Amino acid sequence: MPDLDKELTEAYIDGLRDRLNKKEVKLGRLQHDFRNLIKDQHILEDEILTIKHTIKKWKQQQ
Repeated sequence: MPDLDKELTEAYIDGLRDRLNKKEVKLGRLQHDFRNLIKDQHILEDEILTIKHTIKKWKQQQ
């Protein structure tokens, strides 16, 4: 009977490892998405500054 307890414990631990690995994969994907969002934010901020600068130039030319 002790062997059955050991097998059940090992199976339970393996299940926990699998769940942890899946969570780590999800976390890695979220981190990747977050980094991409930050890059996109910087690009948008640069575009906004360019537009503001262009508008300022147009107003000065009028």
